[in-house]
Amino acid sequence: VRQFLSEISERNDNMENEIPPRCEIWASAPCPLPLMPEGLSLLVEKNEESNWLKTATATFQEWGLLMQSSMLNADEIAELRCLVDKAITETHQMISNFRPNIKLGQDVFSFKEIASRSQERFDLRLLETDAIRFVERHVMKRLDVAALLEEVLGSVEGLDFDLSVVYSRPGAEYQGWHADGQHISGAMDAGWSRNGWKFDLASAYAVCLFIPLIDLNEEVGYTQFWPGTHRYRGLVGFGKVGEIAGSTYNGICNAGDAIWYDYRCLHRGMPNFSTVLRPVVQIIFKKSWYMEKRNYGTESVVPGNSGFA
Repeated sequence: VRQFLSEISERNDNMENEIPPRCEIWASAPCPLPLMPEGLSLLVEKNEESNWLKTATATFQEWGLLMQSSMLNADEIAELRCLVDKAITETHQMISNFRPNIKLGQDVFSFKEIASRSQERFDLRLLETDAIRFVERHVMKRLDVAALLEEVLGSVEGLDFDLSVVYSRPGAEYQGWHADGQHISGAMDAGWSRNGWKFDLASAYAVCLFIPLIDLNEEVGYTQFWPGTHRYRGLVGFGKVGEIAGSTYNGICNAGDAIWYDYRCLHRGMPNFSTVLRPVVQIIFKKSWYMEKRNYGTESVVPGNSGFA
């Protein structure tokens, strides 16, 4: 702030019409605040494969977020939607049978199979063999997916993935700003250097791929991101600043499109004002040493079911 006011003062010395030395302070943070350039597009369209990969990798590494069109076609979306709907119906029935005191859509809970952290918003693990095989067949075997994962996470041979569906029912409200994963203890963030994200930031240990099964818009809702927040561990709790600064990015896209984001990137789910379910398949690609412990519980919906993976 002192530097800014000093520069204004120097300009005034050389100008006839003095500019009042004023500024607004939006936040005081322990690290830089990533401000998104006006008109920034995070959708990287495919031209030649090598050009797409280079641009997609650079975009993802700088902003922690990448949009990609048409990951799945209409038939694949329909097939996956059937598997998802079946899993949701069976799990809700299981909760009704074994946890009758839980009010679905109102109560907060966290089991091995499913978690709900806010009203009408759920995260259900898809462990059924057909769903896993679908991902292996239609996502993992895509050359662009394998190439991008290798660039941002390392050898595909050393990776595994978790599969779930994040779904919001009508009436879901604003979710709080959060990151799915923390910065690893002792790992470097981008620091104060302008190019710290290039040279200092520890590489990603997990990447999340969202594939919506319906078109996302203002009515059904979407996920809102603050691009660039994967760079700094000190930004947790500062999500509102991204809104004030106009630096948020709305993940509005078509069914079957792909939204890639760094596990450390701040984001939040938006309300569902519609009358339909908003299902988004979530694939977490991660280095084999990383175990997801934050987003699910340790107890099964079915009491005594210790065999659940």
